[in-house]
Amino acid sequence: WNAGLDDFEKRYQWRLQVGGYIRTLFSVIQDDPDTDIFGRNDGFMLANARLTLAGDMRNSLGFRFQIDGAVDRNLTNATRPVAELQTRLKDALLWWKPIPQLRITAGQFKPPFDAEEQYSRADQLFVDNSVGNQGVHGSEGYNVNGLSRDREAGVMLDSDPIFFNQKDGFGVRYALAATNGSSAILSQNDNSKLAYYGRLELHFDELVKVGGAGYVNSETLRPEAADQIDQDVFGWTTDLTLNVAGLTLLGSLTQTTYTYDAIAVQPEVTAMAYQASIAYQEPFFGFQPTFRYAFFDPSSSTSGQSGDQLFESDERTFYTLGLNYNPRYPIRVMVNYTVTAEGESVALDNNRFDALIQLSW
Repeated sequence: WNAGLDDFEKRYQWRLQVGGYIRTLFSVIQDDPDTDIFGRNDGFMLANARLTLAGDMRNSLGFRFQIDGAVDRNLTNATRPVAELQTRLKDALLWWKPIPQLRITAGQFKPPFDAEEQYSRADQLFVDNSVGNQGVHGSEGYNVNGLSRDREAGVMLDSDPIFFNQKDGFGVRYALAATNGSSAILSQNDNSKLAYYGRLELHFDELVKVGGAGYVNSETLRPEAADQIDQDVFGWTTDLTLNVAGLTLLGSLTQTTYTYDAIAVQPEVTAMAYQASIAYQEPFFGFQPTFRYAFFDPSSSTSGQSGDQLFESDERTFYTLGLNYNPRYPIRVMVNYTVTAEGESVALDNNRFDALIQLSW
């Protein structure tokens, strides 16, 4: 219908793209003999049902809108075997690129922090992110939050990788963001303070990427309740990614410190997570074997009158062996088996098998 526009007006037409993916999961968790909660709800589930609408004008102005119709998130962090799925907004952002080295984004987006969250879920090597990233959900074991950051509302300055010699050689990518510091599911900020993020990546061709990031945030827990708790959070991470001849290596180390000025017994807790992943994409049939070692200690160090006793032996170590099938058409099949080794206070027999099929468009 734009055929009648003159050449000047045609410069300002939108280029629209519809995308998304559906991921269906079959999961089996080992039955723990000492509980009636974990491992009793094996079966099929809808892992994701994403729909994305994106557009740009002259590659300098654009937007992205994404929803997911299969979100299972327990807002109270209680341990429970079954919950209802929800449809939730994921991305809702606009961006403007006045120059190739600067993009200004406003809206709801992923904060520029840990390495795993820099990739789309559809492109990741395993069915789920590492235990240090996403924590343990209430149906899998004793519930604990990971160190990743949920989508937040704010503004961000960033760029695509800037290579100093065309599209190869040495390059950098940066990202700076100011956000509410609270999950974007909240209608407003949890208090009157903002969170600040910074991330820097060094690239060599498409082979090597070294990244680091940090953030500070003063957040209010349970802002909808009368018994609110304020905490100051400082997090940092460093990561290395290598891609060469079908081989992919990813390693990361993340640490987050939580300070509670109002709690004299336990004023400070530091959590630490690290993981190393390896995958090889063989060139003939589309198979990709994978392996991941992931460690997470939500209270690796504490300070206070009885801090060492409050959080003792709650570390988790997960070993995941996987096999992906990546044909040339947009279907993907992933099979994972995870062996869990947990600290004494959270130990369960909860090894896990996952099989997932994914369709992207």
